Amino acid sequence: APEAAIPGIGRGGLVLPLAELERRHILHTVELTKGDREAAALMLGIGRSTLYRKLKAYGGESNGVPVQASLFPLSAFP
Repeated sequence: APEAAIPGIGRGGLVLPLAELERRHILHTVELTKGDREAAALMLGIGRSTLYRKLKAYGGESNGVPVQASLFPLSAFP
């Protein structure tokens, strides 16, 4: 589908809000790095403290508890 080539466009032409797209991208990157948040921050081009703050805002990050993957991972929106 043509919309699949456009970042932020999901199935049926659903346009994801920027905050949700950012959240999914960050969680996907943390998953790709197998939880190595320092490597994830480098890949994302943000500081570690920024990454930790964003992860904490998404929930599950406090006290070293791993962040859960999105209920609707990026792969659900080809």
